[in-house]
Amino acid sequence: MVLEIALAIALLVTIGLLLVVGQRMLGLKTELLRLEADLERALADGRHQAERLATLEKLREAQATAEQVIAAGGSVVRDVHKGIASIPFDVLESIPATRDRAKAAREIHDSITEGVYGALAGLNRAVGRELRKGLKTAGEDAEPKPVGPPDQRPEPPPKR
Repeated sequence: MVLEIALAIALLVTIGLLLVVGQRMLGLKTELLRLEADLERALADGRHQAERLATLEKLREAQATAEQVIAAGGSVVRDVHKGIASIPFDVLESIPATRDRAKAAREIHDSITEGVYGALAGLNRAVGRELRKGLKTAGEDAEPKPVGPPDQRPEPPPKR
């Protein structure tokens, strides 16, 4: 009879332990499903961030190319302008009666021309600089955000 009571108690303890283990397994399964969903969201966010960063890189390259093309184009236009403008000045300077006034007019023309083309080149550089700042800010905003509880987040990389 004592053996039967001991076996019954052992059976009850075993059943209790199985119930506790089963309940813990259900909790772990729920946690696993939540973690899988979090992982899927993180992966989707990662893909989205990668797309944004790739787009930003393309924009940076396009901005640099546009700035260089505008600078080169402005330089070519300035040189062609100077070449065309020099034709009538050369003719007028070859005539003794108009030489002095033509030289003065050329100096004024060249000074204004250099000022205008210099201002355009400066504007191109300033616009390029502001665009680079905006793209840098957008790039910082596109960096991945930490995932998980604050006490388990990895340290962010140092700023460059």
